[in-house]
Amino acid sequence: MTFLINLLFGLTALSHTYFIRTSSLHGLDQQIESVGGNLSEVLHRFGLAESSLTSEFERIDVQVLVALLNHSATTFDCPGFALQLGSRQNLTMLGALGALIANCATARDAKKVVSAFMAYHNQTEYWDWQEYQDIVVVQRFDNFYEVSDSRQYHELALSACFHLLRAFLGSYFKPIRVEMSHSPLSEKRSYNAHFGVETRFNQERDAIVMQGGFMDLPIRQEKVGTRQTHDLAKQTTRHYLESLRGQFQDDIVGQVATLLQQTMGSNESSIDNIAQLLHLNRRTLQRKLQAKGVIFRELFNETRHKKAKWYLTSSRMDITLMSSVLGYNDVSNFSRAFKKIEGISPQKWRHKTVSP
Repeated sequence: MTFLINLLFGLTALSHTYFIRTSSLHGLDQQIESVGGNLSEVLHRFGLAESSLTSEFERIDVQVLVALLNHSATTFDCPGFALQLGSRQNLTMLGALGALIANCATARDAKKVVSAFMAYHNQTEYWDWQEYQDIVVVQRFDNFYEVSDSRQYHELALSACFHLLRAFLGSYFKPIRVEMSHSPLSEKRSYNAHFGVETRFNQERDAIVMQGGFMDLPIRQEKVGTRQTHDLAKQTTRHYLESLRGQFQDDIVGQVATLLQQTMGSNESSIDNIAQLLHLNRRTLQRKLQAKGVIFRELFNETRHKKAKWYLTSSRMDITLMSSVLGYNDVSNFSRAFKKIEGISPQKWRHKTVSP
């Protein structure tokens, strides 16, 4: 399997504070109104203003966003709150990144733009497009696992991506199914109705599966002005995003953690393979990590353990399958490794954490 190397910017360690642009809450005013809530009260509770919803530069800690979504879903008795909010998203909420995507000639061009500049909008996740003969799979990967229940956030991200793909691809967008790594927050049929296709839960990762064959076909977008005007706008926007990206430090720890998540469970997570993906030799990668006070094996174990806790708390995935997804040879090795850190088996930890 070929893995896309997303060089994320501003990432330091797995316990780092991750930020997302407040415009990711685009449509919150309409969503709050639809459930009979007061927008100002909700925003004030989390230190935000109405102007935050359209700000190009304002960012918030992802944990604040998660708390806002969970609070709203509970307060307004609306389990599908984030799912519905995601359907109100459009390319405008991505700011300059959205403008650049809208001007892409093909889906493959858009994929390259997202890979290069997604961290400008959101440091908490990344998306990877994989092509398999006649299907395309858009997969979502997390960069944080510190939040206890981020399922509403996961659903916002998947729903927003789904509707952005529909808006950008038009008639090319033919979804087959949606996959979620967590257990459902409401009845399964509500998800099928929302997406219009089958929704599967407790999967290895969040993903949107759709019919392929469109990646290099021309995207028909309504464009205003001359071709020269559009080319100039694209060039100006790209330079703007490049300058913003230059404000972030490339971090070897974040890059390695990213690749570990992508390769975990595929027997491609060795230091030699990760070094090769980064176009480094083994010793150079070790030296760069050591300069940050990080040991590869410890980073690998921490990444895998936090991912295990996400699956245990947010999904009903079978322990045996989970051990395979996490790259363990057998379930007993997984249980021993988990117990060494937490003091109890994965099964007992899940029961203790999830049970009221």
